[in-house]
Amino acid sequence: MVPMMLEIMGIRKSFEGHAVLEEINLRVAEGEFFSLLGPSGCGKTTLLRILAGLETATAGEIRLDGRRVDQLSPQARPFNMVFQKYALFPHLTVKENIAFGLKLKKVPAAEISKRCDRVLGMVGLSALASRRPETLSGGQQQRVAVARALVNEPKVLLLDEPLSALDQKMREHMQTELRALQKSLGLTFIYVTHDQEEAMTLSDRIGVMNRGHLEQVSAPREIYEQPRTHFTAQFVGRMSRLRGELVSLDGGLARLRLDNQVEIVGRPAAGAAAELHTGMRMEAFIRPEKIQILEEAANGGGRNLLPGRLSESVFKGNQTEVHVDVDTGGSLLALAAATGVPCAPGGRLALAFSPEDTFFFGESEG
Repeated sequence: MVPMMLEIMGIRKSFEGHAVLEEINLRVAEGEFFSLLGPSGCGKTTLLRILAGLETATAGEIRLDGRRVDQLSPQARPFNMVFQKYALFPHLTVKENIAFGLKLKKVPAAEISKRCDRVLGMVGLSALASRRPETLSGGQQQRVAVARALVNEPKVLLLDEPLSALDQKMREHMQTELRALQKSLGLTFIYVTHDQEEAMTLSDRIGVMNRGHLEQVSAPREIYEQPRTHFTAQFVGRMSRLRGELVSLDGGLARLRLDNQVEIVGRPAAGAAAELHTGMRMEAFIRPEKIQILEEAANGGGRNLLPGRLSESVFKGNQTEVHVDVDTGGSLLALAAATGVPCAPGGRLALAFSPEDTFFFGESEG
């Protein structure tokens, strides 16, 4: 049996002549936890609403198992949506809230009760079936909203920032529960969030969105370690930056001359080598945890090595944030062990980082 495949093909959306989504093409496999990650206004919720049938695309198609579903009404699509605001009926019990949609569909009462009991067990709320929503915690209300969607037995569950109203501790707990539930059901989840850590924690793959475009679609580790666009590099995680001029390109590595004439070596963005030319302005990105802090006179051992002066160190518990004013101009962030750094503020040190951990992007890309 061929696994289910959700295909989003050439989806565009405009509001009053303003393009919100531009040529979105995406495939999501059966049983995949797929997250759409991006800043507010990037189009991720609009795309989710188009999938649900709550918005109509200006152009494009949506297919499930090869069959078009974008022409179906929201009720006829095998999708269900969990909203940011749970919108539970305060006068109904937990079980009655979950059963509400099935009653509208005139499902027999015995079948409703059976299906409700099953999903209550799935989300761990069987003992709270007769409670009212106002007596529940935020995490419990979130589980009711998920159960209300699951009871309709969808093939794809759409989730629009469902944990955003929870405090950090509860949010982390619910991330674990949600991922465990998705794995046990083998159900396809499409999850919208602006929280990078949440997307990294939950997802099999992530689609990074910016201004109506998909910038990169990859596994979380690849998104973090091999960003393909300027936006992905600066949006996902923390980066230290340097600016300069491209000097040469050889064997997949490029040489960048910084503004004080010091040169560093790094990797151009994937697929960008053919568009590069010497003399063009570029920006180098390095993850702070990839930067090693050394004494000023140390040897870089084949790595990029930049001397500088410690401007500030900030203790963060399990690590120390180190801010260094490098001689090339600008400030770089590095991370040191909690034990600290080799000098006091104002002291001299050096930063070393590998060419393999240094990403080059054209300045105009940002």
